[in-house]
Amino acid sequence: MSENKTISSKIGRPRPLSPHLQIYKPQFSTVLSILHRASIVTLYFGVLALAFTLYDYAFFAKCPLGDWLKTTDEGQILTKIVLSGYALAASYWVCATIRHLVWDAGFGFDIKTAWRTAQIVMLATLVLTASIIYFAGIL
Repeated sequence: MSENKTISSKIGRPRPLSPHLQIYKPQFSTVLSILHRASIVTLYFGVLALAFTLYDYAFFAKCPLGDWLKTTDEGQILTKIVLSGYALAASYWVCATIRHLVWDAGFGFDIKTAWRTAQIVMLATLVLTASIIYFAGIL
């Protein structure tokens, strides 16, 4: 703590203790890292929504949520949007996790390779999401 005060007094202003979002502009790798975390949160809440829907089906003779999702146009559109978003989150999570496993093995740390693998992750995510949506019959 006293060392930080010494540094602050030498330069005349307090310095941040760690890098902050206001100091650095977002880079591609930063955005991908944030998206990887966001995809995990999305998958978590998707599983909760699935569990809630299954609970609704299992314990109620008349399932109001399921009936609304199946019978109304708004419910069907919402279902397709949610399932497509869930497929996107799952696809991105899988592709980014494979990239992280490659990093854990000690490969791909130089800037050119990291940039190329980021592009591959994005392309593979789009292809995998489109495949899931097509073969699952979502759209």
